[in-house]
Amino acid sequence: MYAQPGKKLLFMGCEFAQPNEWKHDHSLDWHLTQYAPHEGMMKWVADLNHLYRNEPTLHERDFSSEGFRWIVGDDSANSVLVFLRLGEWGRPVFLIACNFSFNVFKERKGLIDYLRLAQHSLSKDGLMLLEVAGGPGMIERVRERKFFHRAGKWHFTYVWDQQEFDPISHEARYAIHFKFPDGGKIDEAFVYDWRLWTIPELREALADAGFTRSVVYWETSHKGKGTGEYVISDKGENDYAWVAYVVGVK
Repeated sequence: MYAQPGKKLLFMGCEFAQPNEWKHDHSLDWHLTQYAPHEGMMKWVADLNHLYRNEPTLHERDFSSEGFRWIVGDDSANSVLVFLRLGEWGRPVFLIACNFSFNVFKERKGLIDYLRLAQHSLSKDGLMLLEVAGGPGMIERVRERKFFHRAGKWHFTYVWDQQEFDPISHEARYAIHFKFPDGGKIDEAFVYDWRLWTIPELREALADAGFTRSVVYWETSHKGKGTGEYVISDKGENDYAWVAYVVGVK
């Protein structure tokens, strides 16, 4: 977070949302910046860097307790943090409020109420980005295991468990479990009890919430594999599993 004390580390490619891991023997995927989401991310990071550089309050007391003060640091129920950043005498004081809460919307009314509030809070040329997942692979019952090793030895197993899907309500329940070499395990370390909204449903909800229009970014493919590049599309392939982005324009 740019507002927190301490110097910032932005790894190569993160400034324009490169999806592929950086490789030391290849250049960054700069060509992605021709696409609106990546270009937008790059401009957003540039704006943040400009703010950080031009507001000494955000950096001149990074390593002093005098530059930071908690206002709200214990509101775990609402996932809210509030703190002050203080610079040298006479500098502006920054009040930073962070809302890390999440909401699960299973009914259309609740979703539209939320989108309407989000639309109202956006600037006049603001956008709202929704990440959407789907495909047959998202609704079938399956347990996928991934083994993690350290120093050549099995360290732990990550288990993705798609437990339930209701085709009428589109409600689904997924969980993540962990297993360890000593026989220990953590069942349902994370549980996702939500509704799988379709792209048409989300676009209709955005329209009803007051957004002027919406577009869909679909991943391009090469030789049957996703490229990590997303372009505006009116139609998509019925892949086994897919991720797309619905963008609402204020």
